[in-house]
Amino acid sequence: MEKFKMMLAATTLMMGASAMAGTVKLESPKLEHICQVQVTTGQNRPNQLVHTYTNVSKGFTVSGEDRLCYRRSAKPAQCDANYTEWTCMQRKGSGTSVLKLS
Repeated sequence: MEKFKMMLAATTLMMGASAMAGTVKLESPKLEHICQVQVTTGQNRPNQLVHTYTNVSKGFTVSGEDRLCYRRSAKPAQCDANYTEWTCMQRKGSGTSVLKLS
């Protein structure tokens, strides 16, 4: 019975933590076309998996939990251009924060 109570308490804590986690949504509301956008989520950006999206059109969205970072082609229409610096947003608490791709 004691093990059950401990498991129940641990499960409750984990569920509470995930309920408090927020979402960060990256949107592209203005730029008509971006050759490449790289996105990563999580707290430790340099060591996270980077997702590369190509031929990104206006209206593009992608979401991640807690923290989202992105960089894009410095010249939106040129695939061989360098990338911009990483831009990040972290969300604490529940709900969704929106990061505009610019």
